[in-house]
Amino acid sequence: MADELIARTIDVGGIPIRYREAGAGRALLLIHGVTIDHRSMVRDWEPVFEGRSGWRRIYPDLPGRGETAAADWIASQDDMLQVTLDFLDGVAPGERFAVGGSSWGGYIALGIVHERSADVDGAAFIVSNPLREGRAVPEGRQLVRDERLAATLGEEDRAFFDGAVVATADTLAAYREVLAPAIAAADMDFIERVEERTTFSFDVRELPMPFDRPSLFVSARQDTMAGYADVLTLIESFPRATFAILDRAGHGVGTDQPVLFQALVGEWLDRIEAETTA
Repeated sequence: MADELIARTIDVGGIPIRYREAGAGRALLLIHGVTIDHRSMVRDWEPVFEGRSGWRRIYPDLPGRGETAAADWIASQDDMLQVTLDFLDGVAPGERFAVGGSSWGGYIALGIVHERSADVDGAAFIVSNPLREGRAVPEGRQLVRDERLAATLGEEDRAFFDGAVVATADTLAAYREVLAPAIAAADMDFIERVEERTTFSFDVRELPMPFDRPSLFVSARQDTMAGYADVLTLIESFPRATFAILDRAGHGVGTDQPVLFQALVGEWLDRIEAETTA
């Protein structure tokens, strides 16, 4: 039976941050991408925990996304990182934790490892890139397409379908249920001002020391947004990391390749469990 997903709110710097929580045990903070919200992480990650206990999954809507409003005083990536750390201190005070981030959420997760590595039992970075600009990305390719379904679609759905690496009923459902409503709810002016114009004041590729805990990097060979090559610049900073580059997958790797994604995340959790106590 799946764990109940509970909606909660916590005040962080005057911002009522909405989040979802499921399960009990080790704290696992899961951070969404730049224009989406907790729903994308829930969809990709919760299947991993069917039959697995001992983990308290924490899915925030960071400011400007989902059900959490933006704040004028947040002016940089450093500010957003501090909000995320303060949120974590509020929901899991004094606890050790693991962190997983997707896309921009992986950039924030890199910042967390940079600032709090002594408290982190493991880190996972999904379709992430340590660079905010100047990325190496492949040309777009569509490898799987359901032509019968394509013929039934309206303009908006067709635009997504035509741009997807894997264009099937499953990937369309993810777009309709998770991506489209999240993008519609996002505060795009805030996101452009903060996330698309600023970087951390430090280089996330240069950790104070190598992160010697179980780690995971999952990239997609056909990902035109984050690419896959730049993440390999982190290989010496994460000596305990598995680096996987999945074929037949784009930026929605958890939907494009769910079996491999869930297997890799499950093995990462196994490694953390083998080395830590809840």
